[in-house]
Amino acid sequence: MAIPHETTVKRALANLLRDELAYCRSLLEFGIGLPDSAVINQRRLKADTVTVVMGLYTKACLSYRAIIHLCEVGLDRSAAPVNRSLFETLLNLTFLLRRRVSLRRFGFSTGKKKPTKTPVNLFGRRLDTEFRTDLYCAFCTLRDQKMVGQWPITPGLKRTGKDAHKRLSALPQPHIAAVGADWEKALAKANTCTGLSVADYAASLGREFYMLYRSVYAFDSQSVHQSDSLAYLDIDDAATNISPRWHTSPEQVRTTLQMASLMFVGCMRELNMRLRFGRDVADRISGFATALNGWSKAE
Repeated sequence: MAIPHETTVKRALANLLRDELAYCRSLLEFGIGLPDSAVINQRRLKADTVTVVMGLYTKACLSYRAIIHLCEVGLDRSAAPVNRSLFETLLNLTFLLRRRVSLRRFGFSTGKKKPTKTPVNLFGRRLDTEFRTDLYCAFCTLRDQKMVGQWPITPGLKRTGKDAHKRLSALPQPHIAAVGADWEKALAKANTCTGLSVADYAASLGREFYMLYRSVYAFDSQSVHQSDSLAYLDIDDAATNISPRWHTSPEQVRTTLQMASLMFVGCMRELNMRLRFGRDVADRISGFATALNGWSKAE
């Protein structure tokens, strides 16, 4: 069963956003075909790094496809959590693929007009590619342990939880051992694989990432945290007539597609910067970025 006016909205968007949707489909097709195993195998990256990077990039492709699919029928607000996830995927890909990375705390939560830039205590380690991969994998393992660790004390999950926790605990944990006790402690209570807040993580990677955090991530987080209920209602000035707002507008759908495309292009750019698939690929990515900047607003 479709929601009200879904077919009409889909037809209208196919016409009004014809060029934008065509761009998105072309970008996705190019992105899916981007990885070249022959090239990747020549770059001498550790197997764990290649595995994690390709997994994240595949996730980026699937997220971008889901966003296009939702926007095609005017469900851009339902795409918000996926857009937020795509941003986090971009952060992790960049963190793993950049040749050099510095981590800092900026003190955004203090409210100061000029944030500080305090280097993160690395506990004597270097943020080379291999160690960053260990950090990411250790973080994922610790998150799994924390989740499964709650099952044995959850009514209805106790028996299953005990078995799952036992099996998980018996698995080798080389990445946790590799990062060391200090980093393990920092990651255990963190929301990112760097031990930083998402804001500091983004700012550490560059100004453009922090701008995306403040725009895309912060806005889309309203949907994730359920603080946007009024966005789903049409209310008159007297607040006497309230009705469901099933769809937004072509402009808002366009903006969602544009932001998702910007992040997906970023994923491709980071992949190509490290793996170097060739000049033709670099030119295509640059062309997609330039075309995206040229998107105009609907009349």
